[in-house]
Amino acid sequence: MKKMMTNMKTLVALLMAGAAVTSCSSDNEMDSLKAPAGKTYTMTVQATKGDDATTRALADGGTTLTSTWSKDDVVEVWSEDGTTTKYGELTATAAGASTTLTGALTTAPTDQETLTLKYLSPSYSQQDGTLTGTDNSIDKKCDYATATVTATVSGDKVTTGVAAFQHQQAVVKFTLVDKANTSTKLSPTALTINDGSSDIVTLTSIPAETYTTNGEGVLYVALPAVSSKPITLTATVGSDTYTLTTSSAKSFANGSFYRVTAKMAEPEVVGYFTSKSDGTKVVFSPGNLQYQASTDTWRFAEHQYDYVGDDTKGNVYVGSTKSNNANISQTYDGWIDLFGWGTSNKTFASGYGTYYQPWSTSMEYGDYGPTGTSNGLYGDYANGDWGVNMTGPYTWRTLTGGTGGEWEYIFSTRTSGATVNGVSNARYTEATINTDGTPVNGMILFPDGCEINSSSATSWGNINSASTWENATKCTEAQWTHLEKLGCVFLPAAGFRDDHKVDLLDSYGIYFSSSPHASNSLYAHIVRIYSGGVDPATFGNRCSGFSVRLVREVPSN
Repeated sequence: MKKMMTNMKTLVALLMAGAAVTSCSSDNEMDSLKAPAGKTYTMTVQATKGDDATTRALADGGTTLTSTWSKDDVVEVWSEDGTTTKYGELTATAAGASTTLTGALTTAPTDQETLTLKYLSPSYSQQDGTLTGTDNSIDKKCDYATATVTATVSGDKVTTGVAAFQHQQAVVKFTLVDKANTSTKLSPTALTINDGSSDIVTLTSIPAETYTTNGEGVLYVALPAVSSKPITLTATVGSDTYTLTTSSAKSFANGSFYRVTAKMAEPEVVGYFTSKSDGTKVVFSPGNLQYQASTDTWRFAEHQYDYVGDDTKGNVYVGSTKSNNANISQTYDGWIDLFGWGTSNKTFASGYGTYYQPWSTSMEYGDYGPTGTSNGLYGDYANGDWGVNMTGPYTWRTLTGGTGGEWEYIFSTRTSGATVNGVSNARYTEATINTDGTPVNGMILFPDGCEINSSSATSWGNINSASTWENATKCTEAQWTHLEKLGCVFLPAAGFRDDHKVDLLDSYGIYFSSSPHASNSLYAHIVRIYSGGVDPATFGNRCSGFSVRLVREVPSN
């Protein structure tokens, strides 16, 4: 039998050529166009093809789909309940709309006994969101069809009447969109479907190739039948989680195909920071920016306190890859996280050539960004802001710097409304986080409006002014996890790089802004954190490798 209740190649072609996806209703619930139910497979056991060879069909947009078998498809023969006794297996002798199933039974059923024939078994966690054509497509992992027949036993021969196979799960074509902007398709790496009592489907590692095959935001999912239950979809998109819970009960019937457009709720914003006097609010990325030259891949660090450093920090692994900023090169297969200014690997809009590359180690100041103009420097840099490399539903960018810039506003100007350890309008504290016994120095930024009590840290250093590392705020990993859930941001003291030399690890944290120095094109504005001091509006060499932390803006509504 072609895996699935239809010839899946036919199904794919018809779906891609076919009907438009239905829209959700105004209350953003999952609405679906349910095709006529009841597609079945027809099988004959020791019989020839006849008028009954064509099964009932599943119609999709007026197109009728018929089912076919593949030669050597295997069907299990069970007692009526489908679990107590397995009599053996039958094999399809030919391909087509009908076939003859033959095979040796290890135990003969009794005459006139009701048997259950089973084709394949579902593995709902292994599907990859495609219908067919991959190792983990629905036809390979989630096809499941059964038929009930009556055995006629004569000597050592067992025959039955025609076995009409029926599919034992629903298939849903989900088109996932952002509720706040329905033109934005969401292509998650993981998806969970819950029926109100348990997770009935969990796709944990959806590959990017799925969306190359299906189209952006489209997943085909097989799931067990659901009868009048609320459905919750949870999707992981980058570092964000999107959800949709229906306010009314939904049903998905066995043997039926559905089209669903799901408007997923934008993640709840926890921990925003007012970054400008006009009220602009931003959310920080979940970690410092990292880059792998050998694959030209950008990503965020797994944890906010992670940084690469070099071998003096120990054998640093990012995932399973040993990484070292001192080994920076165009072909390096480790990860780096200290970059020269503006090294986003993008082209200048104004014709100045290309930005210096992320792996640059040049110590020529003028190599980093265009020179020789009295204006437009920031405008040019904006086209190469590191944030342009980050894919997903959000637009990421680098904060502006210098006097009056966003970094200074967040550190020194904003009225946060936060209360931390009894201190009103708390904005930051220098801190040491003890992760698995290894302390990491850096800066905690407090989001607008939070309330944090004294027990949230082992000890508190100065708030809104610098502390030495010895007297800084001290947190266990568990305490930091709690603060992170409240929206706090941690900027680790990741040191800096000149050429291939990395220095001042866990002593200095230096973060680039998107702003060049106003009068000297050899410099760009930075934030500098060190024991006993913080400079939120100073400047540094463009050619030095500093940390990068991106932000995204919070919609005004």
